[in-house]
Amino acid sequence: MASFGNFLVVPQVQLGEQRLLAEAGSVGFLLWRSVYVAKQVALRNRLLVVFDWIKSRAFGRDITRL
Repeated sequence: MASFGNFLVVPQVQLGEQRLLAEAGSVGFLLWRSVYVAKQVALRNRLLVVFDWIKSRAFGRDITRL
């Protein structure tokens, strides 16, 4: 999977040499986000990640501390 910024994601799923899925656009973005959330170990971390995505989408990112 490769992320190129806001909503620009190109995932490719393979099983050995057989390509199962290669999507771009909104389907690829949803696949990227679902895999990221699924890789979180604790339920608390999953909820915090999803809440952070929603919060940053609604209010933007805070870049004043950089």
